[in-house]
Amino acid sequence: MGDRQRYVFLNLDNIAGVLFTSRTLYRCIEGATSPQDVRLDFQALTQHLCGDSTSGAVKCLVAAYWKTSPYLIRALVDIGWTLKAPVSPGINDTGLHDEMMSMLVDGELTEKTLVLAMGDGGLGSTKTNAYREIIGRFLERQWHVEIHAWLHALNDGFVDLQVQYPGRVVVKPLDELVGDLVYLKKRENAKANAFGALGKPANASLNQKLHVSGGSSFEPSHTNYAAGTPATIRASTPTWAHLSASSLRRASPPLPPSPPSQPTVTALQQQIQQMQDSFSALQTSISTEQQLRQENEKLAQSLQHCSKRVTRGWHVDCSWKIARKA
Repeated sequence: MGDRQRYVFLNLDNIAGVLFTSRTLYRCIEGATSPQDVRLDFQALTQHLCGDSTSGAVKCLVAAYWKTSPYLIRALVDIGWTLKAPVSPGINDTGLHDEMMSMLVDGELTEKTLVLAMGDGGLGSTKTNAYREIIGRFLERQWHVEIHAWLHALNDGFVDLQVQYPGRVVVKPLDELVGDLVYLKKRENAKANAFGALGKPANASLNQKLHVSGGSSFEPSHTNYAAGTPATIRASTPTWAHLSASSLRRASPPLPPSPPSQPTVTALQQQIQQMQDSFSALQTSISTEQQLRQENEKLAQSLQHCSKRVTRGWHVDCSWKIARKA
């Protein structure tokens, strides 16, 4: 693709949502036993979508969402993405659709690249095949189109477009890079969280490859990630050109936990001893209760036995007296 200008659009609900619900993708990550054990590396995903572009080639990074958690959304904002949320639940007509169409200039024929990270054809329109019409307009203006998606969520219409426009439309499965884009949750560290990216520490080469033109007039409107509440959301640094190498440098691995101090061990031993004493006391109490129950049962049996003997003797005595009177 060379230095062709790139306009990147991401359907966050689709790319992140598919990963966190897939029953197969997590199995590619060593140590993961469920989708909840893995996380999406937004730094690596951004680098992948921007490709090998040189300075000034990446003109915009726009992500649309509705259901994605605010924590993931904030991670994208912190690394330069612009967010676009639908105004009403389930309706995304003012999402990626409008932002993409704003990139087209009437009468302009130029070779640029439209990069779509989505799998379900969700270009923010209520029309079922709207993505065909939208992408078709870009192709008419000599644009190239890249589609990045998880295979099992890929819309067949994207594959048909690749067949119809060979070399102009390219489908790139994210599954081939799952080891680079997805990581085990346990690998999260304090520095990555402090930077605001939910992912592995940034690759130092990211700063060399990704630069959004500072002179771009692209300033789309945004909505707050509080559901349905229009508000402007902009990254504190809206372009990649102002990100320093130090902010994208690979963070040092987390230090191993220090061994517990002696006072802590002593306190734990005391707690264990107290628990053992309490358990012994409980056992003693239970044993005593059992002994008392057994004694009560024996006493009841003895009383019953004595009662039978007394009753039997009374009958014998009465019989003897009756015989004498007769």
